[in-house]
Amino acid sequence: PLPLLFLRRNRCCSDSVQLLLLRLCSLGYALALSDLCSLGSSSTATSLSLAAGSLILPDKFTLPFVIKSCAGLLCPSLGKQIHAHVCKFGLKSHSITENALLDLYGKCDELIEAHKVFEEMTDRDIVAWNDLISGYARLGQMKKARMLFDKMPYTTIVSWTAMISGYTHRELC
Repeated sequence: PLPLLFLRRNRCCSDSVQLLLLRLCSLGYALALSDLCSLGSSSTATSLSLAAGSLILPDKFTLPFVIKSCAGLLCPSLGKQIHAHVCKFGLKSHSITENALLDLYGKCDELIEAHKVFEEMTDRDIVAWNDLISGYARLGQMKKARMLFDKMPYTTIVSWTAMISGYTHRELC
Protein backbone atom coordinates (compact mmCIF):
# COMPACT_ATOMS: atom_id res chain seq x y z
CA PRO A 1 0.00 0.00 0.00
CA LEU A 2 2.77 2.51 0.73
CA PRO A 3 4.24 2.43 -2.80
CA LEU A 4 0.72 2.92 -4.10
CA LEU A 5 0.27 5.98 -1.88
CA PHE A 6 3.55 7.40 -3.17
CA LEU A 7 2.48 6.88 -6.78
CA ARG A 8 -0.94 8.41 -6.18
CA ARG A 9 0.38 11.47 -4.38
CA ASN A 10 3.02 12.13 -7.02
CA ARG A 11 0.75 11.36 -9.99
CA CYS A 12 3.37 8.95 -11.34
CA CYS A 13 1.00 6.65 -13.16
CA SER A 14 -2.37 6.57 -14.85
CA ASP A 15 -5.62 5.79 -13.08
CA SER A 16 -5.74 2.32 -14.66
CA VAL A 17 -2.23 1.50 -13.40
CA GLN A 18 -3.18 2.77 -9.94
CA LEU A 19 -6.29 0.59 -10.00
CA LEU A 20 -4.22 -2.46 -10.98
CA LEU A 21 -1.72 -1.78 -8.18
CA LEU A 22 -4.56 -1.33 -5.71
CA ARG A 23 -6.07 -4.66 -6.79
CA LEU A 24 -2.70 -6.39 -6.36
CA CYS A 25 -2.29 -4.83 -2.91
CA SER A 26 -5.81 -5.93 -2.05
CA LEU A 27 -5.08 -9.52 -3.05
CA GLY A 28 -1.88 -9.60 -0.97
CA TYR A 29 -3.78 -8.06 1.91
CA ALA A 30 -6.50 -10.72 1.60
CA LEU A 31 -3.87 -13.47 1.64
CA ALA A 32 -2.23 -11.98 4.74
CA LEU A 33 -5.61 -11.81 6.50
CA SER A 34 -6.36 -15.39 5.46
CA ASP A 35 -3.08 -16.61 6.94
CA LEU A 36 -3.64 -14.72 10.18
CA CYS A 37 -7.18 -16.10 10.53
CA SER A 38 -6.09 -19.67 9.81
CA LEU A 39 -3.35 -19.36 12.44
CA GLY A 40 -5.89 -18.19 15.00
CA SER A 41 -4.54 -14.63 15.11
CA SER A 42 -7.92 -12.91 14.92
CA SER A 43 -6.83 -9.89 16.95
CA THR A 44 -3.82 -9.30 14.69
CA ALA A 45 -5.98 -9.69 11.58
CA THR A 46 -8.53 -7.24 12.97
CA SER A 47 -5.82 -4.73 13.92
CA LEU A 48 -4.29 -5.01 10.47
CA SER A 49 -7.65 -4.48 8.78
CA LEU A 50 -8.40 -1.42 10.90
CA ALA A 51 -4.96 0.05 10.28
CA ALA A 52 -5.18 -0.52 6.53
CA GLY A 53 -8.82 0.53 6.25
CA SER A 54 -8.11 3.88 4.62
CA LEU A 55 -5.33 2.51 2.41
CA ILE A 56 -7.01 -0.52 0.87
CA LEU A 57 -10.57 -0.52 -0.35
CA PRO A 58 -12.59 -3.36 1.13
CA ASP A 59 -13.64 -5.85 -1.51
CA LYS A 60 -14.99 -9.36 -1.97
CA PHE A 61 -11.51 -10.76 -1.29
CA THR A 62 -10.65 -8.91 1.91
CA LEU A 63 -14.00 -8.55 3.69
CA PRO A 64 -14.63 -12.25 4.39
CA PHE A 65 -11.32 -12.47 6.25
CA VAL A 66 -11.98 -9.28 8.20
CA ILE A 67 -15.41 -10.66 9.15
CA LYS A 68 -13.83 -14.00 10.10
CA SER A 69 -11.40 -12.21 12.41
CA CYS A 70 -14.34 -10.42 14.09
CA ALA A 71 -16.05 -13.78 14.56
CA GLY A 72 -12.87 -15.19 16.08
CA LEU A 73 -12.82 -12.31 18.55
CA LEU A 74 -16.57 -12.68 19.26
CA CYS A 75 -16.89 -8.98 18.50
CA PRO A 76 -20.38 -8.28 17.11
CA SER A 77 -20.06 -4.48 17.33
CA LEU A 78 -17.05 -4.41 15.03
CA GLY A 79 -18.74 -7.03 12.86
CA LYS A 80 -21.77 -4.78 12.47
CA GLN A 81 -19.48 -1.95 11.34
CA ILE A 82 -17.94 -4.27 8.77
CA HIS A 83 -21.46 -5.35 7.71
CA ALA A 84 -22.24 -1.67 7.09
CA HIS A 85 -19.19 -1.53 4.79
CA VAL A 86 -20.45 -4.62 2.98
CA CYS A 87 -23.72 -2.81 2.30
CA LYS A 88 -21.99 0.49 1.46
CA PHE A 89 -19.68 -1.07 -1.12
CA GLY A 90 -22.36 -3.28 -2.68
CA LEU A 91 -20.76 -6.57 -1.67
CA LYS A 92 -23.86 -8.22 -0.20
CA SER A 93 -24.36 -10.50 -3.18
CA HIS A 94 -21.08 -12.39 -2.68
CA SER A 95 -21.84 -15.72 -1.02
CA ILE A 96 -18.48 -15.94 0.77
CA THR A 97 -19.06 -12.55 2.39
CA GLU A 98 -22.66 -13.42 3.28
CA ASN A 99 -21.61 -16.75 4.77
CA ALA A 100 -18.90 -15.01 6.80
CA LEU A 101 -21.56 -12.63 8.16
CA LEU A 102 -23.82 -15.57 9.05
CA ASP A 103 -20.94 -17.25 10.86
CA LEU A 104 -20.06 -14.03 12.71
CA TYR A 105 -23.59 -13.37 13.92
CA GLY A 106 -24.12 -17.03 14.83
CA LYS A 107 -20.93 -17.20 16.90
CA CYS A 108 -21.76 -13.89 18.59
CA ASP A 109 -25.29 -15.04 19.53
CA GLU A 110 -26.83 -12.42 17.23
CA LEU A 111 -29.29 -14.81 15.60
CA ILE A 112 -31.81 -12.13 14.64
CA GLU A 113 -29.08 -10.46 12.58
CA ALA A 114 -27.95 -13.83 11.21
CA HIS A 115 -31.50 -14.66 10.15
CA LYS A 116 -31.83 -11.26 8.42
CA VAL A 117 -28.67 -11.96 6.41
CA PHE A 118 -29.99 -15.43 5.56
CA GLU A 119 -33.36 -14.09 4.42
CA GLU A 120 -31.72 -11.45 2.22
CA MET A 121 -29.47 -13.97 0.47
CA THR A 122 -30.36 -14.63 -3.14
CA ASP A 123 -28.43 -17.91 -3.26
CA ARG A 124 -28.49 -19.89 -0.03
CA ASP A 125 -25.80 -22.53 -0.30
CA ILE A 126 -25.34 -25.42 2.12
CA VAL A 127 -22.83 -23.38 4.15
CA ALA A 128 -25.47 -20.72 4.82
CA TRP A 129 -28.04 -23.29 5.93
CA ASN A 130 -25.52 -25.04 8.18
CA ASP A 131 -24.26 -21.79 9.74
CA LEU A 132 -27.76 -20.70 10.73
CA ILE A 133 -28.80 -24.15 11.96
CA SER A 134 -25.58 -24.40 14.00
CA GLY A 135 -26.23 -21.02 15.59
CA TYR A 136 -29.77 -21.91 16.62
CA ALA A 137 -28.73 -25.37 17.85
CA ARG A 138 -25.81 -23.99 19.87
CA LEU A 139 -28.17 -21.64 21.69
CA GLY A 140 -30.71 -24.40 22.30
CA GLN A 141 -33.33 -22.98 19.94
CA MET A 142 -34.03 -26.43 18.56
CA LYS A 143 -37.49 -25.68 17.15
CA LYS A 144 -36.02 -23.03 14.85
CA ALA A 145 -33.03 -25.23 14.05
CA ARG A 146 -35.33 -28.15 13.19
CA MET A 147 -37.59 -25.96 11.07
CA LEU A 148 -34.59 -24.86 8.99
CA PHE A 149 -33.22 -28.40 8.89
CA ASP A 150 -36.53 -29.66 7.48
CA LYS A 151 -36.54 -26.91 4.82
CA MET A 152 -32.97 -27.58 3.63
CA PRO A 153 -32.68 -28.69 0.01
CA TYR A 154 -30.38 -31.49 1.24
CA THR A 155 -28.54 -32.27 4.46
CA THR A 156 -24.90 -33.05 5.11
CA ILE A 157 -22.91 -34.51 7.97
CA VAL A 158 -22.44 -30.93 9.23
CA SER A 159 -26.22 -30.42 9.34
CA TRP A 160 -26.78 -33.65 11.23
CA THR A 161 -23.91 -32.96 13.63
CA ALA A 162 -25.30 -29.51 14.48
CA MET A 163 -28.74 -30.97 15.17
CA ILE A 164 -27.49 -33.91 17.22
CA SER A 165 -25.17 -31.65 19.19
CA GLY A 166 -27.99 -29.20 19.88
CA TYR A 167 -30.32 -31.95 21.08
CA THR A 168 -27.73 -33.68 23.26
CA HIS A 169 -26.55 -30.46 24.89
CA ARG A 170 -30.13 -29.62 25.78
CA GLU A 171 -31.01 -33.23 26.63
CA LEU A 172 -33.96 -33.16 24.24
CA CYS A 173 -33.40 -36.59 22.65
